[in-house]
Amino acid sequence: MMLSLPQNFVIFSAMKSQDLQLVVKAKAASGQSPKKIFDDLMGVVSVRTIERWVPSVRLTGEINLTTSPGRPRSARSKVNINKIKKAVHKSAKQSSRRMAKTLQIHRSSVHRALKSDLGLVPYKYRKEPKLTPAHLEKRIKFAKWVRKFCSNASSQTAVFCDEKLFDLDGVYNHQNDRVWATTRVDADNLGAVFKKQKFPKKVMVWLAVGANMHSRPIFFIDESVDHDLYIKKALPEALRFGNATFGSNWTFVQDGATPHTHELTQEWGEDKLPAFIPKSLWPPNSPDLNPLDFCVWNELVQAMDWSHVISHSTLVKEMRRGCGKLKGETVLRSCQSWRKRLLAILRSDGVKIP
Repeated sequence: MMLSLPQNFVIFSAMKSQDLQLVVKAKAASGQSPKKIFDDLMGVVSVRTIERWVPSVRLTGEINLTTSPGRPRSARSKVNINKIKKAVHKSAKQSSRRMAKTLQIHRSSVHRALKSDLGLVPYKYRKEPKLTPAHLEKRIKFAKWVRKFCSNASSQTAVFCDEKLFDLDGVYNHQNDRVWATTRVDADNLGAVFKKQKFPKKVMVWLAVGANMHSRPIFFIDESVDHDLYIKKALPEALRFGNATFGSNWTFVQDGATPHTHELTQEWGEDKLPAFIPKSLWPPNSPDLNPLDFCVWNELVQAMDWSHVISHSTLVKEMRRGCGKLKGETVLRSCQSWRKRLLAILRSDGVKIP
């Protein structure tokens, strides 16, 4: 059997808190007791709430409560929040655990005060190359040279290249990779242990990118990549890729690695390439200026299935497959951000790494 609710109950239930306060205010002003008001409202508002509202109406004529219900805060009081704020200003490089121990406040209270009351977020340390004054000067010089002699259109026809060393152990994300389990033993059994060999086998891969395209990867297995190998295996692929992507008008960009700056490598570039940035201009310690370093390599790592990597051949196979999964729009955005990064360097006197 379905019970039908009284019409007044339905009406009161649909009312907003502000409207209910007006009803309680009118009834309290007419002298009704909290119990009578509670019965009239058919329990939509609790007796305890009405008992808090009625004295306020009779004293001030309004429902104007300056204190919140419940017991007063003890740990997250204004005094303690100010102490935590001063501790942060004194030294932001401290954990909530250490701050709690110093201030003699429970760690969970300190943590809530930092996040909820002060609106702070804990940021991890970020690795950046250490730049000397000489490095900063060269970075500024390079940024000015590119912006002066390379138009925005010519910057969009740049081919960037780089090499990266991969090993059979693979990679994992220290922050985001997690295994959900009830105990540490269960987590380990479910694969929460990253096993690393002492001397893992390694493969060097070379890749070039431009526009929304990437070249064929070139692999160096058990080979020391010197200028001779670089000229024989990598540069011809760079020339083929650049011509196929941009025709005969493009610029080759490589960093200051030893095989790149060798005299014979520079001569090859002058003879065979439409245009390239010479070693004298590329600033040292500047991985933030190479799209492969600040974007593409990470995308390749994420695209690979490391569970299939057990040997040199499977590592190479998986890297080829990963290259095939690189998104064209991601490569394009990373290449297009080059001039923006140069502008950021100029605006920050060479320091900023976007």
